[in-house]
Amino acid sequence: LRTVNKIVDDEILPFLRQRSDDRKNQRYCRDLQNRYNAYWRKPLEGLKPEDLSRQRLQRMADALAPIRPGKEKLAAATYNRALAAISSIGKFLESRGYTSTNPARGLQTRKENNRRTRILRDDELPRFFAALSEFPRWFQLFIQLLLHTWVRQGEALRAKWSDVSWEQRTLILHDTKNGKPHVVPLSDGAIDVLRQLASLKT
Repeated sequence: LRTVNKIVDDEILPFLRQRSDDRKNQRYCRDLQNRYNAYWRKPLEGLKPEDLSRQRLQRMADALAPIRPGKEKLAAATYNRALAAISSIGKFLESRGYTSTNPARGLQTRKENNRRTRILRDDELPRFFAALSEFPRWFQLFIQLLLHTWVRQGEALRAKWSDVSWEQRTLILHDTKNGKPHVVPLSDGAIDVLRQLASLKT
């Protein structure tokens, strides 16, 4: 019985892993697997490719629920990425002859709110740092590192100590949003924060 889930597990994901010869492809494969498992595996359980239609997938998409507790509906960006995942699966099914067309083509995306987050005013900074002092020391230092380097939160969390060059005063980010390594120059303040973080390890 060639269900969609079985095709994903036995054909699509192994095919993508074979092509994951660089970090960008590895990240794409990981993200696709995570989104499929989070949003589509259960709704598609037991269904075969011929059972899929745009209308059926749209009903499933409309019923997608957040995986994090406390949220009533998916954010538009998360919803659209879930649709992108099933569209990629649909393209594969079409290319391998499981379906005559991509059953996910034409799913209705949601308008994303791309407004930038408001920047703190100078008079708000003291209150910000006062509130920050209530958190664990490692978290305080992590936020300070983000402020000194302007790197993305996820990229900083994925960085390793081996990526820090104390001599060259740089941080090399390998797993970045665009898939390309990025060298971040480190200021005196950033170096000081990193040394404090390093001391917490011992």
